[in-house]
Amino acid sequence: MFGLLTIALAALLSFPAFAQGPAQDPRTQSERLALFDLAGDPKNLTDVDRKHLAPLVYYALPPAAVKDAYNVFLSAIGETRVDQQLGAPGANAAAKAGITSLLSFALESGVLTETGGQNAATLHANADGLMRFLTNRDVAPACAPGDTACQPGWASNLDLSASFTGHQFGSATVSYAVENPRDVRSAESRAKWLAWFEANHAALGSGGRDLLAYAGNLIAQAHLLNDGWSKDSAAEMAAVPAGSAERASFLAAQLDRLIAQMRQIDPQFDAKLAELDRACVRSFASFSTASAAAGNLVTNVVTKPQWLAQMTLLEPALTPKVINARMVYAQSPANTNAGTNAGTFTANFGIDLYDAAQNIIPHLSRFRDAQAAIEFDRPFGTTGSPATFSIGAYYQYQPRPGILIEPGGAQAWASVRGSLLLVQAGITLTIAGSGLKIPIGISWSSRTDLAQGQEVSGHVGFTFDSGGLVLSK
Repeated sequence: MFGLLTIALAALLSFPAFAQGPAQDPRTQSERLALFDLAGDPKNLTDVDRKHLAPLVYYALPPAAVKDAYNVFLSAIGETRVDQQLGAPGANAAAKAGITSLLSFALESGVLTETGGQNAATLHANADGLMRFLTNRDVAPACAPGDTACQPGWASNLDLSASFTGHQFGSATVSYAVENPRDVRSAESRAKWLAWFEANHAALGSGGRDLLAYAGNLIAQAHLLNDGWSKDSAAEMAAVPAGSAERASFLAAQLDRLIAQMRQIDPQFDAKLAELDRACVRSFASFSTASAAAGNLVTNVVTKPQWLAQMTLLEPALTPKVINARMVYAQSPANTNAGTNAGTFTANFGIDLYDAAQNIIPHLSRFRDAQAAIEFDRPFGTTGSPATFSIGAYYQYQPRPGILIEPGGAQAWASVRGSLLLVQAGITLTIAGSGLKIPIGISWSSRTDLAQGQEVSGHVGFTFDSGGLVLSK
């Protein structure tokens, strides 16, 4: 089964890409003009060469370059997340509120509350992300304003997963993110990107200097300040109310004329601008993770609360089928230390029901148990750290003894009931740029679901999240 899942995953990730239509600029006109002081002196606004070269470059960026910058930013932000549930149900003290954006695959040893931990293979798929990938659309599109067909729909909050132990089905889960602001496709993530890009696109760095130097030299060579701008531009702009939409439209028209002449001088203007911008953004993305002065990426991590509703059908090897219903809530504490990720608290509340009435006692209630869990996850040190620390606790109350399926299919009462307490701690190692994570943990429990007596067990896993790789292309 592991081999079949791996082959299927590899085949999906190698799905061929075909040419797409021209990209649309995800920025509005006001966003493209964000670096210009529309309320300032009209003479300064028309003095692009000396006073507004960086704003001109930002305005002129072709949509493809903006999209590339968007993907680089989202990929970097995605690696800082600690809220995603990529493994099997029961592999962590608390199920997390974040879901995958495309596909994730996990191999894990140890299921915390079950007797006899087994190896489990788990495949997660996001409904919207998978359909976009298979139809050769962007998984996290940089949508133009008002383009409702481009925007991810409700299915972007829907996650489907299945787990297998050996050659046997273990569980199937449907998760719906009721509030999902930390997803890289969310409106909150887009707003963070625009603010970061506008503030840092022209930052001093090799890529930024090359980008500005190219644009400046092109203007100087063609004397576009004299030929491309009307001599009366400043006077005409002064007649338009400062900071108004009319002034923005007037300035945009003048900039478009200037850019058109720059394209005439160098037909490769858009291609060169895009390539220089890619170099600038890629170098800056890595630089900004370690420099608060450059707009540290940790300040762009969305930390708004999350809510997730989850339903799981479990087929344990020794007990009847169980349906688990769970609500998941995630909240980050206030971050008072710049340059570090404050981490995320996650809380779970759920119940287990037998999927059908059991024969051992007629008319027995299908209720099996109720659970609550809490977990805290935080990277070691600064954002971009290769390791994340986790600590959590799980509590389960079972009013009646569990039902055990004996050899031959007969049902019997198990010998345990009442409270189960589990505490877990661990670290997750991240291999940057690969989508790979290795969780390693240890847990103590007061008992298991079918046996009395304290138990100490280990947990080790391997998870792969394809979302970051798709964004980094």
